[in-house]
Amino acid sequence: MTLRIDTKESSGASAPKTSSPTQPARTGLSQAEVDQRINAGQTNNIEHLTTRTAAGILRSNIFTLFNAVLASAIVALLLIRAYNDVVFLAAVTLANVLAGIVSEFRAKRALDRLSLLAQREVTVIRGGHEQLIPVQQVVKDELIALHPGDSIIADGHLVSPSPIGIDESLLTGESDVVTKKLNDPLLSGSFCVSGTGSYVATGIGAQSHANVLMAEAKTYKFTRSPLENIVAGLVQTLTITMGVLVVLLIFAGYIKHMSLAAGILSIVTAVKALVPEGLVLITTLAFSLAAARAATRQVLVQKLSSVEALSHVTTLCFDKTGTLGTNRLLFERLEVFTMPRAEVVERLELLVGATREKNRTLDAIESTFPGKKNVPIEEQAFSSEIKTSAVRVRVGEAEVSLWLGAPEALRAAALTPVQQTMLEGLRRDGLRVVLLAATESHIPQQEGMMNLAFIVLRDELRTDVQGAISFYQSRDVRLKVLSGDNAETVAAVARQAGMAITGSIVNGPELEAMPEKEFA
Repeated sequence: MTLRIDTKESSGASAPKTSSPTQPARTGLSQAEVDQRINAGQTNNIEHLTTRTAAGILRSNIFTLFNAVLASAIVALLLIRAYNDVVFLAAVTLANVLAGIVSEFRAKRALDRLSLLAQREVTVIRGGHEQLIPVQQVVKDELIALHPGDSIIADGHLVSPSPIGIDESLLTGESDVVTKKLNDPLLSGSFCVSGTGSYVATGIGAQSHANVLMAEAKTYKFTRSPLENIVAGLVQTLTITMGVLVVLLIFAGYIKHMSLAAGILSIVTAVKALVPEGLVLITTLAFSLAAARAATRQVLVQKLSSVEALSHVTTLCFDKTGTLGTNRLLFERLEVFTMPRAEVVERLELLVGATREKNRTLDAIESTFPGKKNVPIEEQAFSSEIKTSAVRVRVGEAEVSLWLGAPEALRAAALTPVQQTMLEGLRRDGLRVVLLAATESHIPQQEGMMNLAFIVLRDELRTDVQGAISFYQSRDVRLKVLSGDNAETVAAVARQAGMAITGSIVNGPELEAMPEKEFA
């Protein structure tokens, strides 16, 4: 078993590069400007349809070579009034057609309902007044109010001076809150978790990020599974054989002066013997049962044969957070350096109490060290780009800036050889390590930074993860973990989950530097 662990830097969802926007008037658009954009078709209203229409589903399940052969046989049998044979052939044909149609219509209905934009109304500012309107009536350059819990329904940029916290997990898979400041881009499909403000909608309708994602999710691509290819090849071969045989039977009937009914019956008998109606029906029923079983586990099967394609998986790539683990961090221990433990704990509790936007790391720390309520003098919210956060608080009569982040991100806090050895050992054990440091300098300066302690955390593994890993490894499926966390930590957690790691670790910069052929 070979496992490659690829590391990636996560810096929030990407957005198209635009020129630096200017802050618009706080009054928003006038009614005349709104009407102008509506007439120009610049609204957020799009038709949410899957690319697979009802007609397309019916056509693909009814008009097949297999059904055409059976339908011809049924018509021929009706002509000679062989009703017993008609009932059997018609039942097989109808069962095969209905099994596919019912399942694929169910998938279409679910996909039509699919939407990243759950919010149906939004507060806009027009002519200086707030209005609550349906999402579909938002126009280009609309000024939209933003409060905690609000979805961002169109791409745009922040125009309010106060920073806000944005959850982009639906777009990036990363659960950490991303702080957005004046003129920073915002993407539809994310939502506000802290702060209030407003943004200007520049990407609306089908051009918005969320709608592009939805269009991709709804796109239907026709591909045959390996079993379908085998059955289709068999049906085609037998159809050609039948064509030759029918010509010979017609010629033989002419020579023997057979009646029309007897000739048709002999032809249909030969067709029935050659057409594998039982094989096709059994295959369809097997696919249908598999799709129904998958549905009980919240899996949507868009095309019946896709369940068979899953059995041919050779490589499975997945993230660590939320896949191997439960997306929860648990506090393990506090490794204090030189300062007395009580003083370090006091500073840690002050940091927790002063931080307004908490992430999973702070939640895990707070479970053991409840924060002391205090008002921060300065604060730098956590950012996935710099992987650090900081608050400036009063400790006694003095002011201190307390920093929390990945040890490699706090470059001013150089680790001693002993601390570096300890860090490497903790990561080899699959533990997450966050550095607590302090400085007298104002944020964001880091001069004179002193390391206080390592805060050691661990990922909570899913209870069923070892069974799932064993299932895939026993079937020779190659497993690869893609993660933005420290590579050694990821490898250790993967081992704890039962993965056999024999391959190499590849980081993001190495992937970017690879020639295209080597990357492929």
